[in-house]
Amino acid sequence: MTRWQTLSLLGGLGLALLTPLCGASAAGIETCARALEDRGYNITSMDIDDGRIYDFEAIKNNHHWDIKTDFECQVLLEKIDH
Repeated sequence: MTRWQTLSLLGGLGLALLTPLCGASAAGIETCARALEDRGYNITSMDIDDGRIYDFEAIKNNHHWDIKTDFECQVLLEKIDH
């Protein structure tokens, strides 16, 4: 096997391993957003920070909120954004 074939094989293998994680994160953030909406938040923005934290901006009770959760939707930070 040539060097390029080996690199191609390793690259494809890496992509195959990462693809399910990316899909799970995207589906997970939507689920977490719905859980926050059930708590009365109106989600205005959501993102994945550093590939390991969900970051939400929301409005609740006429205040803007910054909310960060882990991938299990456990709230790590929940504060009014001034």
